[in-house]
Amino acid sequence: MTMTSPMNKEEDQTSVSPNCESRNGAPILWFLLHTQEGDGDAQSLANYLQNPNSGVSYHYTVDNSGMVIDVVDTDLASWSVLSGNPQSINLCFAGSRVAWTRDEWFSNMQRGIDCAVWIAVQDCRKYRIPIRTITPEELGNDQAGIADHNAYTIGKHNGSHTDVGSNFPWDYLNSKLNEYSGS
Repeated sequence: MTMTSPMNKEEDQTSVSPNCESRNGAPILWFLLHTQEGDGDAQSLANYLQNPNSGVSYHYTVDNSGMVIDVVDTDLASWSVLSGNPQSINLCFAGSRVAWTRDEWFSNMQRGIDCAVWIAVQDCRKYRIPIRTITPEELGNDQAGIADHNAYTIGKHNGSHTDVGSNFPWDYLNSKLNEYSGS
């Protein structure tokens, strides 16, 4: 069965950020999700990430319109999760907040989640990351998979971020992982 991408192909863009570095041969283990904790869309967040003074970047920014911006090439490390940068691919939901309820995630970012899952499946295949979500404990033990910044914080005892939050619809993401990966 052929799956159709949920993204706006005519709007997909690349916005190169200088806030990146070599992975220095580190294996890519994780595809991690993030919230912006601000307002805007994928393009405005990508514009911010282009500023060398921002000191942050993600591989992708995604919004609920289906727009996806490639900000940092996945062969490089973005500046997203402290010492986990060399081992992770990072996607940020533009305009999102960790405090959103489950209903707010669906009303404000359901299509964005669909896009994120589509991208995760493609990158997991490319880098041989298992197409499955993992717990903070599994991440802490260097098991590979899909998680969020909070799982990194807890699993690696590194940092203080809690995004994407306890109300994120992981069950929906997992159903989309199965759909898009053909599992």
